[in-house]
Amino acid sequence: MKSVKKNFPEEFKISKIDEIRYIEVPSQLNFHEEASDIKPSKWNKINSKSIYNVSAAAYFFAKEIQNQLNIPIGLVISAVGGSPVESWMSEESALKYEMVSKRLNEARLDGFLDSLEKKNQSDLRDWINIANKKIFQMDTIYNSKFFNHTYKYKKQPFHSQTGVYWFKNEFIIDDPSLSNTHLYLGKIGDFDSTFLNGVFIGTRKLRYVDRDYWFSSDLLKKGKNKLEVKVYNYRWRAGFMFGDMLELKSKQKKIEIMDDWQYADLCKMPVLKPAENRFWRPVGLYNGMIASLRDVKIKGVIWYQGEANAKRDLAYVYRDRFLDMINDWRDLFKNKDLPFLFVQLPNFQKPNPNAYNSSWAMLRESQLVVSELNNNGMITSIDIGEAYDIHPKNKKDIGFRLAIEAMRIAYDDNSPKKFTSYVQEIYFKENKAMVKFTNSNLNFVGSDIHSNVAVAGHDKKFHWANVILKNGVLTAHSDAVKNPIAIRYAWSDNPGTPLIYNEFNLPISPFRSDDW
Repeated sequence: MKSVKKNFPEEFKISKIDEIRYIEVPSQLNFHEEASDIKPSKWNKINSKSIYNVSAAAYFFAKEIQNQLNIPIGLVISAVGGSPVESWMSEESALKYEMVSKRLNEARLDGFLDSLEKKNQSDLRDWINIANKKIFQMDTIYNSKFFNHTYKYKKQPFHSQTGVYWFKNEFIIDDPSLSNTHLYLGKIGDFDSTFLNGVFIGTRKLRYVDRDYWFSSDLLKKGKNKLEVKVYNYRWRAGFMFGDMLELKSKQKKIEIMDDWQYADLCKMPVLKPAENRFWRPVGLYNGMIASLRDVKIKGVIWYQGEANAKRDLAYVYRDRFLDMINDWRDLFKNKDLPFLFVQLPNFQKPNPNAYNSSWAMLRESQLVVSELNNNGMITSIDIGEAYDIHPKNKKDIGFRLAIEAMRIAYDDNSPKKFTSYVQEIYFKENKAMVKFTNSNLNFVGSDIHSNVAVAGHDKKFHWANVILKNGVLTAHSDAVKNPIAIRYAWSDNPGTPLIYNEFNLPISPFRSDDW
């Protein structure tokens, strides 16, 4: 929840919610056998302190379910950010797939993962050493430039080139006699060394780790104080990550440090090849963090994952692997009808003005296919993502929509609210593509230079179409396609607008007629 405080400040004014409690399953891997128990952890009540640490999507989901049913809700949160679906499937399922099986067998070899980790560390050290040599050999006066850090994304000049950067900010303190002082800088890409008034106060080497550096208040001065951050950026988008509030914190006060930053690029460097992460190896998280929960009686599962599999060679086969994983979990918990609810990938990246192939769209289709099977429920989210943040902040609507599916599938409320494509039939007549929906109350919302509907002929080249949507029938036509044989809707990483919504103001799922 910490990352969405700016979006939903009212949630942080609560004193407590006794009816919602959560336990986090500590991260652990096991590639050889199913773990019998989790590492030590404890149940937490939702209060003004613990709310910062709970999953935002899970919190809003639980809050809505609790409000509707007036029953206690317990959340068992077992999650590792950025992990692929293969990490959460059983050995039996993994062995069905040649490459997945190979990666599992490698992980089981003595010393294999350790050797990969040593190589990654060696590559990073070499990269840093080369960068430092470049800096030391340069006879340059660095001309710093000003910028303001923002909560929402804003492209900065230092986002486009990997290398080494220096950031500086000066802030005023009237009375430095503070206690419990620490500096919160959020997440930084990628490796920082941070100094306050010339004194080193902390460093982290990973992008998705919060920088929260505690220090003695003796370092503070009355009047002007200088904060400097040296950043080695070897992946992408250097510097502070948007969505974080940069602050000096103490028991007595908080000081925002968002504006009037300076930066200078010390040297440019090539991108460092992504490191191997042992958590991404197959089966390890299932054995360590799911199998160990086998004796827990659960009502259902909510699942928010897919980005790591939204790649050209993985997005289509996701439908098979995801379904295998779901069946693994149902077998484990001895419930073949266990409700399994998940989030279809949100919109991400800058909207593309041209119709094109998309791995994200393909993975959404895989999710749609899985959603149509027994006791699976999917929510759409192509309207609440963010172009430049793979972790969109609107987790409130995510939680509420998951609650709609939970009420429909797990609690049998017979709600007519659904997240689907509503496609009943697709056919082609003369020079038009026609889509007949099962819902006659669908309408486009929003506008742009195109309709988000594309058609193609025998050349398999898609062109944006002019469309009419009326009484549950969509008619699409393009002058560039004389005899269309395929149609796609919202088939891109970020469809933008317009989108088709049902009468409950819920976006329908993207779809296509072809299998190209």
